[in-house]
Amino acid sequence: MLQRAEIDCAADPQAVRHARSFVASTLRSWRLPDLVETAELLVSEVVTNAILHAASPFRLTVECRTPRMVSVEVRDSSGAAPVLTSPAQDATHGRGLLLIELLASRWGWRPVEGGKVVWFELTG
Repeated sequence: MLQRAEIDCAADPQAVRHARSFVASTLRSWRLPDLVETAELLVSEVVTNAILHAASPFRLTVECRTPRMVSVEVRDSSGAAPVLTSPAQDATHGRGLLLIELLASRWGWRPVEGGKVVWFELTG
């Protein structure tokens, strides 16, 4: 019952809103509305990281692998590994991967030719 949807996005701050909307509409069309809010938040984080750190176009892929499990991937052109940090309490950024660590069922990254893929899974 694999379902898959993907889009290519520019390395532009407007891509965050576009990615959130794409993920939300995709999950609703797959009748997974209970995953939308968390997926929107987490996709904002991985897309923002791709824009800030890779500074290149990226591909966003959403897959429904089982009736209650969704995988989201962002492929960018940077080969640098994502780094989970513990930002200072008054820091204004640096919490994206921490949110993913706390809210996703699983997450990770893998190198690919020409860059890397950062992914997370949500289970409803």
